[in-house]
Amino acid sequence: MQKKTWSISGLAVELGIDRRTLASKLDGLAPATSKETKGGRVDRRWFLADVLKHLNGDSGPEPDADDALAGFREIIGLNLFPALVDSEYFASVAYNGLQEELNLTPAQAWRGLQIVVMALVYGLSNILGDEDMEFRLPDYLAETGPDAAGKSASATLS
Repeated sequence: MQKKTWSISGLAVELGIDRRTLASKLDGLAPATSKETKGGRVDRRWFLADVLKHLNGDSGPEPDADDALAGFREIIGLNLFPALVDSEYFASVAYNGLQEELNLTPAQAWRGLQIVVMALVYGLSNILGDEDMEFRLPDYLAETGPDAAGKSASATLS
């Protein structure tokens, strides 16, 4: 596939901006293509991505992939992961599932829940390629029994 080029009219329709207003905002952005037509008119066309960057004032270099991945790791470890394992249902669904489906004792099911959460930590660390990744873990992991499930998390492991 190739990137599509857009005329000023096509861009105006797509972006919902008046054609003349858009033309003035695109001053300083070189078109991707420019050719003279038979009538002497110049047909200029732009890539949509270039136009959007220009309109948003983003003319700098692309963000560093390592910085982006570090930010993604932080979001996963400190926000998404705790939201999942601290959710109202996660511990009870996992605990009850282990106990009922595998006919485990409450103590065995509790230990199984702790193992499942730690496996998630190590699996995410492996997938994201960062063994030292920080995770905010639920407090109930340190507790000794099923009554602790659902308590709020505040511990941070690395």
